[in-house]
Amino acid sequence: MDAAAAAALCLALLAPHRTSIDASGSLLYWEYRNRTARDEGPTLIEWGGPNQGGVPRLVVALALLHARYGALPWSQVLQPAIDLARGGYTVSRGLAAAASDAGRAGWLANGVRADAVYADYLETLQRNTSAELSSIWAKDASAVRFSSPQAAVTGGWRLFAGGAGAATAGRALVGAIEIPVDVDEAERRVVAALVNEAHDKASVAGGVATGLAVVDPTDSYVALVTGLSVPFGTQPPWGVDGAGEGSVAIARDSPVALIDLAPAILLNENVCGTRYVLGAESANALAQAAASLATSAGDELGPAIERARVGVLPNGVLALESAPPPSLQTLIGATVNASLPYPAVNVVQQRGDALASHADSRSGGLSSRF
Repeated sequence: MDAAAAAALCLALLAPHRTSIDASGSLLYWEYRNRTARDEGPTLIEWGGPNQGGVPRLVVALALLHARYGALPWSQVLQPAIDLARGGYTVSRGLAAAASDAGRAGWLANGVRADAVYADYLETLQRNTSAELSSIWAKDASAVRFSSPQAAVTGGWRLFAGGAGAATAGRALVGAIEIPVDVDEAERRVVAALVNEAHDKASVAGGVATGLAVVDPTDSYVALVTGLSVPFGTQPPWGVDGAGEGSVAIARDSPVALIDLAPAILLNENVCGTRYVLGAESANALAQAAASLATSAGDELGPAIERARVGVLPNGVLALESAPPPSLQTLIGATVNASLPYPAVNVVQQRGDALASHADSRSGGLSSRF
């Protein structure tokens, strides 16, 4: 949990077009080595919706979760983001493009920016422990919801997923791999299932997001996805000692509908099976990536995540990232070009004691920084 919280605070700085310290969030936490916890399954923790108070929602949630599950001192968890904000960070191409689209000047790709205001704000949070802050913010912390995730079992695999589209992703995966198939046929089946679901819905969850996955040496799994209703949020930043303006890392957001966040854990239930922890930035991306992982060879982690995907819009319209693969030709009806940023899926794979990971290129490789 320490690594997930530290990375989420860094991402508010590095990817403010996708997340901020007021972001909504969906998180899966599972102490897999603990037999009781393993039998009970992961815990789903979610927060978001109209702001209930004056404290940024992501900070409230991370403080509460750190107080419950963290091991390192809270001040140490905050320090990486403080150091990045003070020392400066390299602007990614995705952030530069989003800033240009939003009419924000001064965000040049590969340029270096610092954010003293964000560093100042986080340093104020180092004055208290996470438990003390959670007590102070009790009213806001009450909006953090604990429950069980959606679960789906099919073809020797078990999927646990959170977020607004978890049930949709689970049903699509079942339809894709219930009978063993190759990766191309799984791709066709999962998209067909998503199209059928979309015809039955008037709308789908939207927004932008960023996801991460963590596995620690004690086999505790964290999949965390945070997001905003629109790039850079809907409102100006909070003031910090009267000087908040200009720090997009502390921008506010007031979503009026659900944001599409899709953390997940995928397990091969065979003996000595493979487990994946996924930070997926949409339910559609999760279903397609999970189907690819479940039907690809174990050493195909990168190619499985990098396969071309499609967004599935209301009424089954396909949003294409690129030319559709041959496996989807029979499904092609109404199409549009997918909008940037494309939903990414970042993943950690565990097989026994061996770990591998892949940062989806759609996220700009931000995961490689942590």
